Amino acid sequence: MNRKWILLITIALVAVMMLTGCGKENAAEESPAPSASAETAGTEAPVSTTEEPAATAESETNTGYMAGDRYEGTVTLEGMEQTVRYEQIVNETMGFAMGYDYDRFERHSEADREVIVLQGDDPENPEVYLEVACREEDAETAAADIMETLSGQYAPTRGEYTLDRAGDCIVIHADVDTTGEMTMEELQVVYIIPASGGCFVAWGHNTMDSADAFGALFRGMMHTFVVLK
Repeated sequence: MNRKWILLITIALVAVMMLTGCGKENAAEESPAPSASAETAGTEAPVSTTEEPAATAESETNTGYMAGDRYEGTVTLEGMEQTVRYEQIVNETMGFAMGYDYDRFERHSEADREVIVLQGDDPENPEVYLEVACREEDAETAAADIMETLSGQYAPTRGEYTLDRAGDCIVIHADVDTTGEMTMEELQVVYIIPASGGCFVAWGHNTMDSADAFGALFRGMMHTFVVLK
């Protein structure tokens, strides 16, 4: 075999080897890596057992305020708007939240009620205070009972009112006596708010002195009232 043929055969073998190598490289490039699903075929994906945290009473108020938070509102006193500073109460046991005017009042909590007493008053025998409690009867039944209770000394009047956060409620005013004259005794206003399984009764007490101002302050606090359940 002459050199010419040997050279041609050698070149052909080299070409074949090069083509074979390229084919392997291309095959490697074209074959995708096994997917995670392929690797785990036949096994179930782990199920998360993490639960969303239960909503707290503070978040249920939908006001953005947590218990103890302080914020501002406005009330009309003597024909002028004035700033009032509130501190948030969240009573999970009774199921309500509200802000009280911490500049003028003090909070006194009991097992079955919240009592907001004017600063300087005797907490055991206050003259100016707002007392919030819950009752098992519905709002209409509670209102009828309160009207009857007040009628012994007053000529109470009943009306409807809408609170900013609690919605429609019944309001009772007791500011005249049984003869129809303005009483010189304690003035009272009662807010009766419907709730699931009963109602809330917020009973405001104040004297003739600055009656309009205290009425406005009570009303301002009631506009922050939220029923939680």
